[in-house]
Amino acid sequence: MQDFTKLTVWQRSHRLTLTMYGATAGFPREERYGLTQQIRRAAGSVEFNIAEGSGCRSKKAFARYLGIAAASLSELQCQLILARDLGWLDDEAMRRLIGEIIGIRRMLLALMRSLAAKPRERAAKAYTPSTESKRRRAPRSDGAAPSRLQNTNGVA
Repeated sequence: MQDFTKLTVWQRSHRLTLTMYGATAGFPREERYGLTQQIRRAAGSVEFNIAEGSGCRSKKAFARYLGIAAASLSELQCQLILARDLGWLDDEAMRRLIGEIIGIRRMLLALMRSLAAKPRERAAKAYTPSTESKRRRAPRSDGAAPSRLQNTNGVA
């Protein structure tokens, strides 16, 4: 478990959420419970999932929450495209926001890769070729090919 507020990816996603609240403030009033709310929820979901995942005991669980956060970024990107197409968001604002989304997504994916890489590195260090070289196929007394891997060093 770690303090999520110290994670740069959480800090950026929190700023993105605040930015989304500002960007949607000028949307039509009748969209208050429609697209406006959807955009705000998707943006918040990113930072919420990072925070929740950082409180998990396992790296696998943390990575799962980071994956959910990345999916929320895709949802948010789609919603921003719709807002632009409806004329509620200008092209420049949308490009800037999507650039930030892409940056956060890259950070999430890098963090997910680093969480997944550490167990493999430990497993690679634990494997030693010398333990495998001691095992070989033992010949059968009847001259047929060996049917399974057998330990031939005399130790059970």
